[in-house]
Amino acid sequence: MAVAQIDIANRALVKLGAEPLTSLTEDNDRAVAFNQLYNAVREATLEAYPWRFALKRASLAQGATAPTWGWNNAYPLPADCLKVESTDNDDYPWTVEQGELYSNRSDMKIVYIFNVADTNTFSPTYVEALSEHLASEMAIAVTGESNLKQFHWELYQLKIKEARTRDSQAGSPKKFPFSDLETERHS
Repeated sequence: MAVAQIDIANRALVKLGAEPLTSLTEDNDRAVAFNQLYNAVREATLEAYPWRFALKRASLAQGATAPTWGWNNAYPLPADCLKVESTDNDDYPWTVEQGELYSNRSDMKIVYIFNVADTNTFSPTYVEALSEHLASEMAIAVTGESNLKQFHWELYQLKIKEARTRDSQAGSPKKFPFSDLETERHS
């Protein structure tokens, strides 16, 4: 889906009943609000759900120093990592602290949400969620109406739920291993 930042700004503004922008460099409350909020809201919306266009895989190299206590190994995360979504074996515990993944494993592979800035890679569902999130965040600055902030926040939450529903229909379903009882029953 080819979409530009100004298209996203205008979607949010139209949802608020405000006049669209012709340029992001305009000197008005609408453009100022969008420019101040866009990157933080884009990143927060990316973190809110594992959008398929925003997932990357990486094999991590161990850091030079191990954690002070509690874990055997520290793995610096990629610079573009917003959130670790999973590892190649989630049966082993791990945590993320201060830009590093801590684990007792000697090797680590991850799937993570990366900081996507290229709007041309955004999915249509993400664009809708992002524009609702922006409308919520810009509502008071643009319209002065706090009820619009809450209204668009609720619509944003619905867009995230819609993404979960759509995503659950894409790709192979997750297979869950049989429990010991089920294995015994089927033998």
